[in-house]
Amino acid sequence: MRTYLSRRTPVVVAAVLALAMLALGFLAALGVRSLVAGTASASPAAPNPGHSYDQIELPAGTWPGLNADLLDGLDSTALALASRQHPSLMKIALLKWYDVSSSASFQVGAGPWGVAFDGGSIWVANSNSDNVTKLRASDGALLGTYAVGDGPFGVAFDGASIWVTNSNSDNVTKLRASDGALLGTYAVGDLPYGVAFDGASIWVANYYTDNVTKLRASDGALLGTYDVGDGPFGVAFDGASIWVANAGSNNVTKL
Repeated sequence: MRTYLSRRTPVVVAAVLALAMLALGFLAALGVRSLVAGTASASPAAPNPGHSYDQIELPAGTWPGLNADLLDGLDSTALALASRQHPSLMKIALLKWYDVSSSASFQVGAGPWGVAFDGGSIWVANSNSDNVTKLRASDGALLGTYAVGDGPFGVAFDGASIWVTNSNSDNVTKLRASDGALLGTYAVGDLPYGVAFDGASIWVANYYTDNVTKLRASDGALLGTYDVGDGPFGVAFDGASIWVANAGSNNVTKL
């Protein structure tokens, strides 16, 4: 069986063979003894214009049904194990380079900082226009613009609502994600930046007061204020603990 390999991607050859062996080991673990009894034919794809290709002969019976299509390593690399006798095994692995040369830009407000995804839409905090923009994630269509506090910075989604830290008004705004309706505004510390959701509570990093504020997500009730390092900025939840990045003391605090 023949496959075509680009001269420019010799290292990929070893990777493909390793993936093939890994895939065969996976099938063996599932109790599949062989992919096909006999030799399967494969039709290599046409080479990309402007590139030269070598033919590599694989020993008869080696990885029957293997169809490795290696075109330009920067354009597309695909690995598939195929068998006429096992249609369900036509594709068990795929390794592909995706073209990232294309991009799109969508207009939001002035001075965008924080951004969050609610499962269907993208929310952007516009620090200089004191609002948040809601875009449809699939195509970037504008779904709404909603006023919040002064200097919105961080954005988090709690499963139903959007939380926005307002750095200049020292509070957070809670919006209903479905329609952007205002659900509440809650005081936190001085110069709030980062915000995170832990499954039940909202955590806000207060840069100037060197602490974090914990609010109950359901109603915004204050649950606690905890000291951290100097200039807390970012916040993250790992499933059990809260991590706070302290910009002024060059460390992180775990709560």
